[in-house]
Amino acid sequence: MNWVFITLISAVILGSLNLIDKKCHQYCKYPGTYMMLCGFTHASFGIVCMAIIGFSNSIPEIYYVSIFDNILISLNLPTKPLLYALLSGGTLGFAVYLTQKILFSGEVSRTMPIAQAYPIFSSLLAAMFLNEIMSSLQWICILVTVLGCILLTIKLDKITSFSPGVIFKEKSFYILIFSSLLFAISFIFGKLAFSYEGLSALYIHGVRATCGGVILFLGSIRSSPARSELFSFIRQGKPKSFFFLNALNNIVIAQVGFALMIWGLELGPVSLVTALSSTRTLFTVIFSIVLGLVWKGALGEINTNRDMSLKIVSTLLIVAGVAGISLF
Repeated sequence: MNWVFITLISAVILGSLNLIDKKCHQYCKYPGTYMMLCGFTHASFGIVCMAIIGFSNSIPEIYYVSIFDNILISLNLPTKPLLYALLSGGTLGFAVYLTQKILFSGEVSRTMPIAQAYPIFSSLLAAMFLNEIMSSLQWICILVTVLGCILLTIKLDKITSFSPGVIFKEKSFYILIFSSLLFAISFIFGKLAFSYEGLSALYIHGVRATCGGVILFLGSIRSSPARSELFSFIRQGKPKSFFFLNALNNIVIAQVGFALMIWGLELGPVSLVTALSSTRTLFTVIFSIVLGLVWKGALGEINTNRDMSLKIVSTLLIVAGVAGISLF
């Protein structure tokens, strides 16, 4: 199947991911409450996924490991791709942790496009470590993407102020840029995992989900108030919609979307796949605007005409920039 189609379908699916994340956060007083449950869900799904799929047995020296087959241990297990898959999941989990911390108090359509600007970094890293060549026009597109990220952080009611704190929303801008770098590193490690035979795309997805979920869970469980709140939710069995949205988001949407993304990464070059996958920001903004119009205040978004125009223009700049990276 064409990797372009696979990646675009993944972008559409993942476009709704952070909208539901934002809604789940609204049930909680503390950011770690939802992140803890999210991490546990991802890690559990990843373990089940790895157990069912197992290592590839297409190579005689690499034995099949699955709960539905005899468990055989071999010294020739694919350690290098497994290590890269673990590193990919670890950096992804840390990136998601930082993004979710900002998302808890920030607007989803302003937060996610910045965090999803990872094609800027993935293109640079791919050129350095995977020998992918960047053209001069692609470098221009990188600047366009950065401009779009900055515009998304500007407050229209303070547009006359030139304070860096206003332009970059204090330290949140830098945290999101760092998380974007981590997303890019995760893609590079994910691609390197396919440089060796022995692991299927679904198994690598399982490893990434497990490792990322563990990082997210461990980063959140340190908060005593968050632990108490989550345990209170579990004991009471409510709010039921909170648990339903978590299951929908982290068992269905996230797993299908990220599995398709890692499949696209297996089939296509890093710079092109990441550029196409970042178009999820466009769908995130579109979905948030539509949802905000249909359900007033659903996400706590500011949806004046000027705000919506700026969000759309900024996101289109990002999409245009990352699309140009792959086209020129």
